[in-house]
Order: sequence, then C-alpha cells, then structure tokens
Amino acid sequence: MYKQLKACFFACRPFWAGLWTCCLLWAGTARGQLILQVVSQKMSTSFAYQPGQVLHIDTERADIHLQGWDKEEVQLELQLIAKHRDRSKAEAALKQFHYQAERIGQHVYVKNTLPEAPTNAYLKAVFVLHAPRNSDIQLTNKLGKVFISDMQGATEAEGYLCMFELNKLGGRLQLRSNLGNVRATQLAAESDISVQRAGLEIEGMTGDLSITGIYASVVLSALPHSSPLHIDVETDKSDILLRNFPSQGHEYHLQLRHGSLQLPAWPGWQQSEDGQRARFTPGQAAGRIHISTTYGHIRFE
Repeated sequence: MYKQLKACFFACRPFWAGLWTCCLLWAGTARGQLILQVVSQKMSTSFAYQPGQVLHIDTERADIHLQGWDKEEVQLELQLIAKHRDRSKAEAALKQFHYQAERIGQHVYVKNTLPEAPTNAYLKAVFVLHAPRNSDIQLTNKLGKVFISDMQGATEAEGYLCMFELNKLGGRLQLRSNLGNVRATQLAAESDISVQRAGLEIEGMTGDLSITGIYASVVLSALPHSSPLHIDVETDKSDILLRNFPSQGHEYHLQLRHGSLQLPAWPGWQQSEDGQRARFTPGQAAGRIHISTTYGHIRFE
C-alpha cells in the first residue's frame, strides 16, 4: 500500500509543481494589485494673531496636530493625500479634496471638504497648527485623530470616530467624543468631558473635572501630592477605575445600580447593606469626588 501511494505521489509531481507555481503567481498578482498609488498636495500659511480671536477647525478624515507656542501668530501646514491603485483616479480625487484657511474679522477658519461625487480613493488630510497658547479653539473632526498640546485658552472639541490625545491643557475644556478614545496627561483645565462608546484615560489632573459617559471605560490616575481634586462622574453602563487617589483631604461618594464596588482598605468607609453605595468623609476635606454609574464597576488601584 505504501509503495502504491509513493508511486502515485511521484507520478503526480508535475501537477503539484504546477499548482504551487500558480499559487505563487496568484499571490504575486494579488500583492501587485494591492500596491496603492499615492498623490499629495502641500501648502502652508500663517495669520497674525489678535487677542480675542477664535480658531475654528472643521475637518473630516483628518489628523490634527495643534501645538501652543509663544508667537503672536497662527501657523498652518497642510497636506492632502489621496491613494488608489489607479494613479489617475487618485489624482482626480485629490483635485476634489478642497481646503479652506482664511481669517474673517476675529475668526480664523481652517477646514477641508470631501469630494461631492462618491470616490473609492483613500483620502486623508494632515493639519499641523501652531497657535498662541491663550487662543480659543473650536474644533470638530470626523474619522481621524486629534493631538492638542500646551494650550491655555478655552477649547471646545467634538469628534466622531476620532481619537484624542491631549497634553498640558489649561483654561477650559469642553470635549464630546463618540466612538473615539480620549487620552489626556497633565490636565489642568476646568474640564467637561463626555464620551460615548469610547474609553477615557486621564493621567494627572487638577481643577474641576466633570465626566459623563455611556458604554464607556473611564480610567483616572491622580498624581502624588496633587492639589485638592473636584471630580464628578455620571455614567451609564460603564466601568470606572481610580488609580493612586489620596485618602487624605478628600471625601468620596460612590454609587452604582448593578455591578461591583471594590474599595481601598482605608478605615472609615461607610457602605450600604447592598454594597451599592459607599461614602468616605475624613475631617477637613478640601477635595470632593463623586462617582455614579448604573450597570458597571467602580474600582481602586
């Protein structure tokens, strides 16, 4: 039996060799078909800044990099990118991928618009902006990423399918994110943040912080020896994790409807019989932390 199988295998060697060659050719052809042609357009401009000016950013399929600086000037560097297997189609799509950058009175407008006709080209815009640190910002972005660093004015931002990275923000912050994770470090702004079907992670915070969310994951990390914290979290169907939060100088009010509550081993906790509410009220508390969720978990680390 073995000899018969061996003879059959060797007799079919030309077939196996041909099949293997076809597979290699198909893989090479498929790989070639996936090679995208890339075309792009770059531009740069700047605007003199006047106190009280507002920077409006309205973008789609864009990555926004906004950095505060000392100059009394708003500077923009922009790159529009189109990708397609057919270079002519990428070029045609790029011609319809428009942008706007202009100043009208006390307002600076930066935006891009997608082609009106449907296109299967991959489109992306990259905005690199520098603005005075105390500038007021109004930003909306869909399908992309937003990086904001070292701004001290009033920032209003809204994103859909957009990731946010925030660093060293002061002043005031109002942020709405739907289906886009938010990560902030050294957040000193008076902040009002809302997340829906997204994760929120803040490492190091001062000042007042208000958070609302649904289907969210919230991770808050306090810095050692930070000033008194004032935090209000109201969520639905969400998990909340508090890291390195102090026991001294802060009162805690925790509440959930269905889920688990895991408390740190601090003496003085008062917990309800059903384990769904807890309170910690040390004397002379300068900070206040209120956490509430419906279906979810509240934990300390």
